[in-house]
Amino acid sequence: DTLEGKMTIMKSATEGLGIALFDHLAPALKGATEGLTGLISATTRWLEIPASEKLQEEQNELNILTSVLEDNWANQKIRNDLIEELNSKYGDYFSNLNLEKASLEDIKVELMFINDNMEGKIRLTAEQEKLNEAFEKSVRIRKQLIEAEKAQAGAEGTLDFLRIQFLGTGGAESLFVSTHTGMVEKLNEEYEKSILVYKNLRKG
Repeated sequence: DTLEGKMTIMKSATEGLGIALFDHLAPALKGATEGLTGLISATTRWLEIPASEKLQEEQNELNILTSVLEDNWANQKIRNDLIEELNSKYGDYFSNLNLEKASLEDIKVELMFINDNMEGKIRLTAEQEKLNEAFEKSVRIRKQLIEAEKAQAGAEGTLDFLRIQFLGTGGAESLFVSTHTGMVEKLNEEYEKSILVYKNLRKG
């Protein structure tokens, strides 16, 4: 019946409440966690898709939707629903046209201009992606080259020890040096090629 005893009882009751709450909320928390994990994974996959492919997919979806609109132009309800979807998803592309008042022919003509602009944008985006890829490759090779040069410098600095402990012959030493030198030369060659590709892409 002491204060210490009452504190112990209260602590025990609090822990019991925490456990009960966790058991009660655990299923919902598990579902929310799994849903959030799925959303993060889906977002990551979407971000990994090249921008040119996303534009191409958007263009295909736009053309399919417009084709469905053309096929159902005589049905006013379906036509209104499809025009509302066009406005919602692709209204920015049809900024020069009032889709609700436009004729089918007006929409088809505008779509031709939209497709021309999108194809040009897709080409430019794809070229920029190639340029970025070439640049990133040259950076990766440059890093590998630096690491290889460091490794070669370190190996040459300890050759005497390695020869005595492991290699034993001058021929083996020469092989050891030539192996590292060959690696550096190969990386240098790859780096020069990647820089050339990058420059050619920039000119193009």
